[in-house]
Amino acid sequence: MFIDEMFEDLLVNKKEKMIDAIGAVFDDKLFEKKDWNLATIKRVENGYQLFRKRFPDYPEHSVRTYVCLMSPNLAKSLGW
Repeated sequence: MFIDEMFEDLLVNKKEKMIDAIGAVFDDKLFEKKDWNLATIKRVENGYQLFRKRFPDYPEHSVRTYVCLMSPNLAKSLGW
């Protein structure tokens, strides 16, 4: 399943909270729980932005905020 479709399913169809939906997408897309790498994070961020094109009412920087909370050093590396 594509990342934008995952967000649509979790947020629109299942009405999950934003933090739970982002966590579920990261859990699905990361191979190991501690495998936070730049490429995976950017893929999830890009997938979320594609989701936002169809549903613009959702906050723009939700994935960035989640990464800042979970891994501040990595967020610094990304320039967020």
